[in-house]
Amino acid sequence: MTFDWSVIWTHRTALLEGAALTVGLTVVTMLLAVPGGIVLALMRLSPNKLLQSASLASWSSFATCR
Repeated sequence: MTFDWSVIWTHRTALLEGAALTVGLTVVTMLLAVPGGIVLALMRLSPNKLLQSASLASWSSFATCR
């Protein structure tokens, strides 16, 4: 079985656009997720019981979404 590599060359623009979109979405997601995780961790470590409860509630809602 041989693979026809000309298909990839023919559609290289669409493939590169898809790769760029994937990288862009990854960067945006990380820019949101890392600060959000830090905020939740700091809320969890806070002596304020309201912040601890809010952090635990948000973490539990994400953990049960699987």
